[in-house]
Amino acid sequence: MIPTVNKLKHQLDSPLIVIAVTALLYIFLVFGRLAMHEYDISCFIDAGSGFTDPAKVYSNVIVRNEWGYDGQYFYRLALDPFTSNQVAYGVYLDNPPYRHQRILYPFFAWAISLGNPKIVPYSLVLVNLVMICLIGFVGAEIAKLLNMHTLWGLTFSLYPGFIMSVCRNLSEVTAACFILTGLFLIRTERPKLGTIALALAVLARETTLLVAVGLGLAWIIAWMKGKEVQPAKWYCWTMPLLVYICTQIL
Repeated sequence: MIPTVNKLKHQLDSPLIVIAVTALLYIFLVFGRLAMHEYDISCFIDAGSGFTDPAKVYSNVIVRNEWGYDGQYFYRLALDPFTSNQVAYGVYLDNPPYRHQRILYPFFAWAISLGNPKIVPYSLVLVNLVMICLIGFVGAEIAKLLNMHTLWGLTFSLYPGFIMSVCRNLSEVTAACFILTGLFLIRTERPKLGTIALALAVLARETTLLVAVGLGLAWIIAWMKGKEVQPAKWYCWTMPLLVYICTQIL
């Protein structure tokens, strides 16, 4: 009996299991939300008439209430990430500089849709599902790094706050994915790749800059004490900061 239990435990100790569990649960969540809204994919956009004109928006988007939620702005940017117009495609950007600084998530959705506006509502959901699975994978790898069972990776992907992000097409999942990936890569002595991931996180959500700031403070304190700074390098925190500054200027 004990060998059988140990064998089962060993079989479950895999990042693939974490990905599978994460995918199944979130796919169930997505289909559950779709079922509640007669399988209308635009329910994830949550468009409101205050910022989305029902007469001008694409026909596959239903305006459901008065104000909607932030998903409508990510939808608008996913239609054209490089837009310089405040009003287009029937959607009004309330604060273009603020919305545009979180460009990575809608950019991925735009790239997957190949610029086809009919596919964008689906690609926005797909990007979040892929990112949440990647969070589970990286979380499992972090667990292995700490000599823990890989199922502990589910503590990242099943964070309750991500439910709202997935259900309303928000950018937190993308931002968290690149933060977690960046820190994992730095911890496993791949600082250059980790720096790229942290810089991309800043393009997903500007508040992720706090992670780079934390790394910078730790690096400066260690440097002042004359200690060798490992595994983080100076560019692990300066490059995300530079990306943020350039984004703000742009």
